[in-house]
Amino acid sequence: SCAVDYSSIRAGESASVPLKTPQTAASLRAAHDYCLQQVRDLDREAFLYGIFLPTRSRQLMYATRALDLEVAKSKERALKSQAAVGMMRLQWWRESINALYRGEPSQQPILIALADMLQHQQYTKRWFDRLILGRSLDMEEGQPSSVQDLEDYAEQTVSSVLYLTLESLGVRDLGADHAASHIGKAWGLVTLLRNMGHNCSKGKLYLPMELTSKHRVNVDEVMRGIPSDPLSDACLELATLARDHLLHARDLKSNVPRAAMRALLPSVLIDRSLADFEKFNFNVFDSRLSAQASGVGVQLQLTYKAMTASY
Repeated sequence: SCAVDYSSIRAGESASVPLKTPQTAASLRAAHDYCLQQVRDLDREAFLYGIFLPTRSRQLMYATRALDLEVAKSKERALKSQAAVGMMRLQWWRESINALYRGEPSQQPILIALADMLQHQQYTKRWFDRLILGRSLDMEEGQPSSVQDLEDYAEQTVSSVLYLTLESLGVRDLGADHAASHIGKAWGLVTLLRNMGHNCSKGKLYLPMELTSKHRVNVDEVMRGIPSDPLSDACLELATLARDHLLHARDLKSNVPRAAMRALLPSVLIDRSLADFEKFNFNVFDSRLSAQASGVGVQLQLTYKAMTASY
């Protein structure tokens, strides 16, 4: 499927936003350090990816990823039978993004870091809104209905980060957006597969009913962390879809500006995750899968792709 042309959205919503109450250099530095620490501690893959971005792009990506990690904590509250608290938290973040674009950020380090970015460059508000909207799926009880629901979730929560990263590189291009859409979906799908054991232990299964029904997966066993051949078959199908998205993104390379290439480096992380799934026979409960792709081999591959302007 083709990516939507968001040029009209960007034309209408993108603007730099001066702060109504200026922050000190020390507070801005502390805010960016906080975001870096959050990503380094909680998302090693994104941390490694960010190393290969220019300084301002790296700061933007870390702040945006830290935002997503913080918003995702709403899920933990919802999974503890506090769905109303989780939804209230999401609403607070929506309102905080609105205030951010008025130049009135809350005194929260992630929002201060984002406010700093918005002072210097235009970023499309819709991407932040979509990221928070996507997290509403976390609040819903039960499984997603369809594979399409899961792809939409990955598009909103992961591709949105990539769109913002492209903007930080000065790239506003349909070809780059299209590639980022597919890479975001692939990255989101493999992340959900790798985290299935953790999510099930918290009472949430992201494997769609469409696949558990098709492969006759015993959902009660999955929620108890019990591997099975039907479950592996369903995970294989989802991993294959992720690979298809990755291959589609690479097929689009001739339409992607050179300046956009570094934003698309998560392709290396997706490759590694897919290889690990295959190595462990798509048993998502294998403890060796929980480790993120952050070894020396991955770092070397990221370096090679960055130096050759490829993904």
